[in-house]
Amino acid sequence: KDPYNGELYGKNVKAFPFDSIFNEKDDNKSIFNKIIKKLVDNILNGYNSTALAYGVTGTGKTHTMIGDIYQSGSNEKGICMYAVDYLFNKINKESDKSFITKMSYLEIYNEQAIDLLTENPSSEGIMIVEDPNKGVIVPELTQINVSKSSDVLNYIILGNKRRTMGPTGVNQFSSRSHAILEISVEQRANNKSKEEVLNSKLLLVDLAGSERGGLEKGIRREEGSNINKSLLALGKCINILADRSKKGSFVPYRDSKLTRLLKDSLGGNIATLMIAC
Repeated sequence: KDPYNGELYGKNVKAFPFDSIFNEKDDNKSIFNKIIKKLVDNILNGYNSTALAYGVTGTGKTHTMIGDIYQSGSNEKGICMYAVDYLFNKINKESDKSFITKMSYLEIYNEQAIDLLTENPSSEGIMIVEDPNKGVIVPELTQINVSKSSDVLNYIILGNKRRTMGPTGVNQFSSRSHAILEISVEQRANNKSKEEVLNSKLLLVDLAGSERGGLEKGIRREEGSNINKSLLALGKCINILADRSKKGSFVPYRDSKLTRLLKDSLGGNIATLMIAC
């Protein structure tokens, strides 16, 4: 709207509603408290949840998700660590339940799913399959038991050393892959049968930055092409799922490895939010 007379600009005006809008005064902790904490509460209630950071190259997606873990003199944590801190704090207060918490960490680079927690990750990637009971799974993916926040942080740092990064024309330290951190929680009531198990998972996704085509050359151009391809596929799936007039339509999850992995997080009975940077 025009700030002086309140009239709408342009002939074809579109409204884009957001649940929350943050500015330069908001740090990662305030973002966590307002929009991510409820996702962790969902996990403890037995529901799956997903948060994705999306935006063009250099807009702060990795800073939002991971924080300043590599910068000396800075102690701002990312929403991943705030979520893990909150999760373990809640778990440790539960006296009538027992918990098993595991994590996995993978990247999708040039349309290959690569395990970041294995000592010698294969550049050819690992298989993504669909199980009729468990949904989309990655059978060869490393899952590690974690019992405190420092465990998760150490494995994130280890995984990030193996994650594909590279300089581009607009960002010296650009993430050239999508990174997916999964925290799975198995909980049992201590006073009931061991058969009663509640399983849930939290996915925290640091998407690679979208780019204008033609700005890079060689391997960077190939990377950028695959990044844009997978982000386009993600947009197609979200648009179909969000359009009520297209209810029941075919959703092209198989157009990319990213959307295949996120199938249950996009179309299932799951709370999902996107942080647009």
